[in-house]
Amino acid sequence: DMSPEMQDKAMRNFWKARGQFHRAGFSHNDMHGGNIFVDPETGEVNIIDLGLARQDKVSALMEALGAMDYENQEDYQLAHQVAGANLPERLRNLFDLNREEVEQTIMDSVADDPDSLDFDEKMQDLAEMMRGGIRLGDEQLGRFREKFPKLNDEDFVDDILKMLYNEVG
Repeated sequence: DMSPEMQDKAMRNFWKARGQFHRAGFSHNDMHGGNIFVDPETGEVNIIDLGLARQDKVSALMEALGAMDYENQEDYQLAHQVAGANLPERLRNLFDLNREEVEQTIMDSVADDPDSLDFDEKMQDLAEMMRGGIRLGDEQLGRFREKFPKLNDEDFVDDILKMLYNEVG
């Protein structure tokens, strides 16, 4: 029953809150409409039910990337209205630019590593990582950390998450 303007404000607040959550190093792993409280009068957003939440920066990065993979919809729990493919064009374009910068930064992080993967394998692994996902286990996260050693550097992951949510909200 919210006005279109209030819906837009709530959506922007949701993505801002989500970005703050991920930049703080947490993945929610169960973010759906039932776990998002929106005040219909102010558009203020609160993320609730942290029962599956995890404090792991790489998990937070993967959850963030999963929400922005429009083709594969890895973060399938998001409501249709706030899923990446259905965001307003300005926000979707911003996320697209941010994702491109993140992808290039991750790729550059393995470019000079003498033990790095060959180019085709790197591209395949990077594409898999950029799909992101929710509820990834230690084994899956460990694989990404092994393939992209810079993900073991918390400052690097912090920078990536900042890049991903740059100018959002």
